[in-house]
Amino acid sequence: MAIQHAWPHISYFGRRALYLKMERTFRDITPQRQFELTLNELSTAYGKLLAAEYTHNIVSAKTYFDGQMRPLRKFYYAVSTSKYQRGEYYLTVEVVPDEGELGVTGVYFVTSQHSR
Repeated sequence: MAIQHAWPHISYFGRRALYLKMERTFRDITPQRQFELTLNELSTAYGKLLAAEYTHNIVSAKTYFDGQMRPLRKFYYAVSTSKYQRGEYYLTVEVVPDEGELGVTGVYFVTSQHSR
């Protein structure tokens, strides 16, 4: 799946849509402006996201600070960026059930050794 834009170049409405896909717990403690700054930091550190290819997923659970647990699925994508070739880093997207839908609980770049 090709990615059309680097995160810093996503319009305000696109960034708002991404932010609203984050789980409620995340949005309750993270203002949208901080979320946008983090997107900028990811782009600076890893470069413009050029392409992503799904590789696999892992089923797990997430434990919250209050002891609540939710099922979690972590999706892995081999990515190429303007700084790194495909396979040097993987983009992981963690998803949990959230208010009757699915919510993103984390997005990370990991090295290939951590993608297993």
